[in-house]
Amino acid sequence: MKVLVATHITQGDDIGDYCATVEGELVTPAIPPCPDRLCGCARGFTGLGSSHGTTTAIVADLAHIDEHLLSNTVSDFLRRTGRFAGLSARDQYTLIMHHTYAIMRAAEKHSIGTVVCRTEALIFARESLAA
Repeated sequence: MKVLVATHITQGDDIGDYCATVEGELVTPAIPPCPDRLCGCARGFTGLGSSHGTTTAIVADLAHIDEHLLSNTVSDFLRRTGRFAGLSARDQYTLIMHHTYAIMRAAEKHSIGTVVCRTEALIFARESLAA
């Protein structure tokens, strides 16, 4: 299955790049609302394992991942980070699916091996400045 994973490839090519994720961990482009418009959240992907952010992800085909495992991983991340607090079971499910499908949609739009970055809802291929 095509997914997004954290990468250090092209990190630092753009002023303001940041990476606190673990290389190769699954990431989500869906972000919670952030009151600080200058913080960089709208430019980052969040690692589902580390719960940290990065401005670069790469499209990877991980044969051991299917939609069910991806949604379980997303659920784990959301539960661990307190994002289910106060939500009904239905709203929790909706949030899980929002993240799962955001990952799948973003990955499907790009070829395997493409480094992507984002500006709010727009996810696009990053061209290396060194290339």
